[in-house]
Amino acid sequence: MKRKLGPSEVILTLLLAWVVVYPLVIVAREAAGADWRALIREPSEWRALWNSLWISAASVALSALIGVPLAF
Repeated sequence: MKRKLGPSEVILTLLLAWVVVYPLVIVAREAAGADWRALIREPSEWRALWNSLWISAASVALSALIGVPLAF
């Protein structure tokens, strides 16, 4: 059976869509207009990508090392 959403649930859903979806649309639109060939040839872009991937992996590993024992 379907349940009707209340006004607070609708407002919360719209707020979350604005906070999550809107920035993604903006980034995708900016990325579509970028000159990808120039970015691929730029060494600083590769360095930034590597740094982003490294810090992401390190933060996941550190969070797991702390979070998993705390969960138990």
